[in-house]
Amino acid sequence: MDTEKDMNTEKEGKRNKLQIVVIIALVCIAIILGIVCYWLYVNMNQPEEEAPSGSSIVVNEDTRDPLTNIQDKVEKGMILVKMTQDWVFTDGGAVSNAYLANSERNSYPLRFKITLEDTGEVIMESPDVPVGSCIENFPLSVTLEPGEYRVMIDHQQIEDGEVINTVSTAGTITVQ
Repeated sequence: MDTEKDMNTEKEGKRNKLQIVVIIALVCIAIILGIVCYWLYVNMNQPEEEAPSGSSIVVNEDTRDPLTNIQDKVEKGMILVKMTQDWVFTDGGAVSNAYLANSERNSYPLRFKITLEDTGEVIMESPDVPVGSCIENFPLSVTLEPGEYRVMIDHQQIEDGEVINTVSTAGTITVQ
């Protein structure tokens, strides 16, 4: 009988310990939740920090016109170009299948300049191409040996004869 009584006491002791551990865990969780809620409440009522200069714009009646001006400048500054992907030049660069077009959606004439990527040598510079116009089958201004060449193509916006914006793209030309 004593053995049975000892076993019941032992089970009851384990059960009590487990209950104490569960109660302590629940109290800890409640304290942590209370701290988090208090922190959120305090920070919610804090004034927002100012953003660094230039990283945000508050739109109101006073700033609406300058924002419109910024959008106009962005639209005018966009450069859309249509061009062939695989340029092949024959006779050392005298004849080509190359095509470069100044999209009708652009705001300025474009000038195209092609340079060899490894040396920076200019191998072609176009005249100013009006909006909606193109140049095609143009030659290189230098003679190149047969092979593939990595090039940079500068798409330059022109206003009053001056370059006002440039976008460069990388490409490969083949000389046969």
